[in-house]
Amino acid sequence: MIGLRSLKFGSKLFLILLFVGALSLLLASLVGYIVGKNSITEAVFSQLTSIGSARSSHLASHFQEVGARASLLASHPTVQSAFDSFSGAARLIQYRIIPAEQRRRMENVLDSYYSQPELLNLQKRLHISVIKPPSDSVGQSLQYKYVAQKAFDLGAYDVAHARSHEALRLLCEQMGFYDLVLADASGRVLYTVRKEADFGVNLINSPRGGLSEAFRQAMEQRGRPRSLFVDFSHYAPSFGVPSAFVAFPLQKNGKRRGVLIAQISLKSIDTVMHGDKDSASTGLGETGETYLVGADFRMRSNSRFMLEDSRSFLASLTKAGLPPLTLSAIRDQNTTLLLLSAQTPTVESALRGHLSEAIVKNYRGAQVLSSAQPVNIPGLNWVIVSEKDEAEALIPLQRFRVILMGVSIALLGVIGLISVRFARHVVEPIQKLADAAHAFGRGDLNARVAVKGNDEIAELGDTFNQMTQNAQQMETIAHSLRRNIVHDLKTPVTVIRGCAETLRMQGDDPDPELQQEMLNNIMEQSDLMMDDLRDLLSPVDEHWHPQPESFDLAQLISRVAIAESHTARAAHHQILLEGVDQPLWIRADRRKVRRVIENLLSNAIKYSPDADRVLIRLSPRPEDASVQMEFIDYGLGMTEEQLQTVLSVGGRVVDHSLNIEGTGFGLSSCRYVLEAHGGALTATSTPGEGSQFTAILPLEYQGEVGEEEEFEDA
Repeated sequence: MIGLRSLKFGSKLFLILLFVGALSLLLASLVGYIVGKNSITEAVFSQLTSIGSARSSHLASHFQEVGARASLLASHPTVQSAFDSFSGAARLIQYRIIPAEQRRRMENVLDSYYSQPELLNLQKRLHISVIKPPSDSVGQSLQYKYVAQKAFDLGAYDVAHARSHEALRLLCEQMGFYDLVLADASGRVLYTVRKEADFGVNLINSPRGGLSEAFRQAMEQRGRPRSLFVDFSHYAPSFGVPSAFVAFPLQKNGKRRGVLIAQISLKSIDTVMHGDKDSASTGLGETGETYLVGADFRMRSNSRFMLEDSRSFLASLTKAGLPPLTLSAIRDQNTTLLLLSAQTPTVESALRGHLSEAIVKNYRGAQVLSSAQPVNIPGLNWVIVSEKDEAEALIPLQRFRVILMGVSIALLGVIGLISVRFARHVVEPIQKLADAAHAFGRGDLNARVAVKGNDEIAELGDTFNQMTQNAQQMETIAHSLRRNIVHDLKTPVTVIRGCAETLRMQGDDPDPELQQEMLNNIMEQSDLMMDDLRDLLSPVDEHWHPQPESFDLAQLISRVAIAESHTARAAHHQILLEGVDQPLWIRADRRKVRRVIENLLSNAIKYSPDADRVLIRLSPRPEDASVQMEFIDYGLGMTEEQLQTVLSVGGRVVDHSLNIEGTGFGLSSCRYVLEAHGGALTATSTPGEGSQFTAILPLEYQGEVGEEEEFEDA
């Protein structure tokens, strides 16, 4: 104590600051480590949840498309015609008299087929019921010829099959299905592409697992026909391969007469879940994956590791203690679907309809960060699981710990220097900030301070820099807004002036019709000026949404052309119109579409000063339910590089000797309006010959409807 008293104040201050700094550093490091660990863990969970959500949405869209394909097939003329042919031919087989000897031969052949070890062992390996051959003459006849592939004349059915099979096979392949099944209302399978053990059977008398369930649900469906899905199960006719089905009722004249059932391809599920890229490139690293789990806690998709390296994956499952019978089934069928159980707390919670995140032990016996969430597919109680091994997920924490220790040691060494230079480090940045504030007060918007460190003074400096930067940006925005106001209001003001000049030139004998037309134009352009002010409240950009209404596009083009013809800039131009003699109704944002027409027409006139005409051509596009407007001038033209410039935001290429005004924002606004409707703006141009801008709009806008800004008169 005496020794401490004998020290100089500077030494005392140094020791006190060193002690306080070391203690603070220790506490800060501990807190930083805890916070860092929590932040890294939360970031990994957030990433896993985002990946799961994206793939869940993709999967739901995929199944929606699968259902739409089944609906399309059910109404396809080829399918309807084939069903009629097969149905009539099957009835003829039913009434055929088959000699007893031939009947015994058929039964012996089918018994031999159904006695294959692959089928008989399904019950032992996969715990599914052994299927039996059909007992009726129709099923026996069809399977004898097409499943056992024996020579047998089925008369009308052979003719119908020869006529329809290739077309149906191609439809099945084009739609991405594994198999396509047609069954009549009695349950008879009239046709399949694959000709497996489900062909020709009666799904009521000889059940065939998921196929029979799909048939039952479709026949019991009430109301408007719709696609329905049946979950994966080991399907005996396909030798135990996990199979899911989509079914759609077959109807004619409002009467249900059968069911179309498609067997969903397993590859399509894996493509959605894993895509064409490896998982490491999609944020899942070396040990992360996503997979589907059903209500029985069994997988509904393949494991990533099974697809990438099945041998190593099976070795890891063996090490995790998976039963040999299950390992054998995975190896034989080359899939984990329905074979691996993934019952974890996160999956259990997700099956109850909740998003769940936790660190759990997964099906491989690995400790993982797991995120599970429900999948929105009607009729299927599935969840999607995204997970990554804890060791890999927390690698950033290990690096953070090493860095934290190094920084702590380094900081402890410089605490003495900080104590000596404390006053200087505090006063110097404050003085610089004060100088910058005085400069800003004098109107220097470029005033900035150099920010060093992470303390409160540095934060204040950063806040000051952000304030001056925001002020500079606001000035830029205000300047751009003033330019846009002048640009957007110039057209209606020019039209009003042109109409007023026309009225003044009438003299003592005015034309009443022309007067009324000019007055209507003045009123219309006044309304457009008000619309311009509304547009300032809701500028058109990539976030804008149309406010659709139905209107005659041909009439709108004609009215804009008439209004433009009375402006001074159009005095030496003839505005030619094609395709506007017949009404063409569309549903779109009328005000914004008119802005597009006015802008493109005025540009065509302004940039063809030496030409005497411009052309607007309106034409429908039946192939994609849209319409196109072509604006053709015969003026200056542009190079390809200049064309790309004018289509960009604020882009403008002008010969200033022509004294053509504008901001360069008009074409980009036109493009935003058209793209927001689901259309497009394209252009072609040849220097010295002219330009052609083509605006494409769908006939019926289907997107999100925007909200109109409130605008009160002063």
